[in-house]
Amino acid sequence: RQPTPSWSIQLVLFGLTFTILNKAATSTAGSLTPLIETLFATKESVLSHLHGHNVARLATRNVESLLRGRQTAPLNAVLIITESLRRDALSIYDNGGQPTSGRFMADFEGELFTFAQAFTNATITDVSVPSLLTGLHPRHGAPRLHTQHLIYERIAAYYDIRTAVISSHSYVSGNFRAFLASKSLDMLAYRETVGGPKVNETAGDDSSIVTKFDHFLNQLGSNEKFFAVLHFSGTHFPYNTPDAFAEPVETELRAKYARAVRYLELNLDAFWRRMRDRGRLEDTAVFLTSDHGENLG
Repeated sequence: RQPTPSWSIQLVLFGLTFTILNKAATSTAGSLTPLIETLFATKESVLSHLHGHNVARLATRNVESLLRGRQTAPLNAVLIITESLRRDALSIYDNGGQPTSGRFMADFEGELFTFAQAFTNATITDVSVPSLLTGLHPRHGAPRLHTQHLIYERIAAYYDIRTAVISSHSYVSGNFRAFLASKSLDMLAYRETVGGPKVNETAGDDSSIVTKFDHFLNQLGSNEKFFAVLHFSGTHFPYNTPDAFAEPVETELRAKYARAVRYLELNLDAFWRRMRDRGRLEDTAVFLTSDHGENLG
């Protein structure tokens, strides 16, 4: 068998590079962000392969079912995971720029705890979210990941508490549905189960999360405690928003991102109001994080 000529490999690489550059410049009004993300993800994939840290497709976890706990939980907790939310998009950080979000936090400024240095553990949602829910770094590898209990399983094994995972993200793609399924989970809702139009390739309307969370609260007794994961995905590239969002449509990439963050903020504000109206804010700890940031310069 003759070895492949080096000029053939160079020609293939040139073709791929040209295609990526052309798509990036065409789809994002002059921004090469998709190219940068593609090159970075490729580099990480190659390094992970060389070091034996390949991340396999999510699958059903091989874990022992845990019995429900009987201890009374001291408070409720909500873990909010956003998509591609940059640090400088939040006004609670002094970034010296023009933050696009943070008004929903204004009423609680004196009660907020922020992290001066926060780092993402992965640049891909399918890797980062499982890492957040297990506490494992992606470099621990897929075999170990699929033998770990998730955060709501550990909490429900100790406390008498109701649990929910509600997302606008597609949990069929990436096999999230199988990975997250658990007898410790009282509600699992995602884009394919809540219905509605797609906003981008991975997500539906984030407002569906607030509506479904309200239904979850309706099922609780007045003294029942809960732990919920709310996974917002509307700020995923290409940063589309529902047609009903009453703001001018943007075409420039950063302006589209800022618009998507403002729509996220609108839904986070609706979440706060629902909790306040039900008298649940006083005994609830809310954790706001993101799966990763976004490379917009």
